[in-house]
Amino acid sequence: MKIEVTRPVGEIVNEIEASIPVFEKMHIDYSFGGNRTLKDACYLAGAPLDQVIVLLEKVSENRQERADAKDWRHESLESLIDYIVERHHLYTWTQLAYLNNLAEKVSLDQGTEHPELVELHWAIKNAAKEIEAHLTKEEELVFPRIRAMARAKEEGKLLDEDENKFVPEQRPLQVLAWEHGMISNDWDDIRAITHDYRVPADASSAVKELYRGLAELELDLHRHTHLENNILFKRAIEMGLID
Repeated sequence: MKIEVTRPVGEIVNEIEASIPVFEKMHIDYSFGGNRTLKDACYLAGAPLDQVIVLLEKVSENRQERADAKDWRHESLESLIDYIVERHHLYTWTQLAYLNNLAEKVSLDQGTEHPELVELHWAIKNAAKEIEAHLTKEEELVFPRIRAMARAKEEGKLLDEDENKFVPEQRPLQVLAWEHGMISNDWDDIRAITHDYRVPADASSAVKELYRGLAELELDLHRHTHLENNILFKRAIEMGLID
């Protein structure tokens, strides 16, 4: 597959799932900024465009699709929402609570010798507050609205009065996408405090676990946000369900 530099990185990920490790390695944003062209995304990340293209073409040629892999661009919106909530939201809720508690513990136990752990705890606490409010809005307001409108459109019906009362704000999907960007900024702070999760030489096992968990959660947030920004929200807008 020839990689076009003017193609949005989110579309490249949709076509080539194996491109995700390449983008992660080069710190190229394919989720929060998935609408950027490959050329622009590489520029913003400070990644060499020619090298990235070579890596992408290589993984494209050698890729092997999983037997259970789904192309979410062609599945129903309801099944996509189910997957996002059950696979990504549940993990995020659970992992955030665990890491927030762990960060508080290490900041109390080791904050005097390592003041960066106190700063890290507050950064995680702030990020958790924003993410949890965001997930709640999606699960209780926006996702049910998309489900109802998709079902009504499929059945050729109008929403009833109660279903049609949903207006938490103007252009809710654009607001959610903006919130994704704010969450990305929060995670930039966490990465800066942890120096990209580089564990100090004298780190305790609890600190090592905290850094590992943060890195894993960030990766899942990237995949999670990609599905929402670049597939779910885009399809819902194209179908005229919501904006």
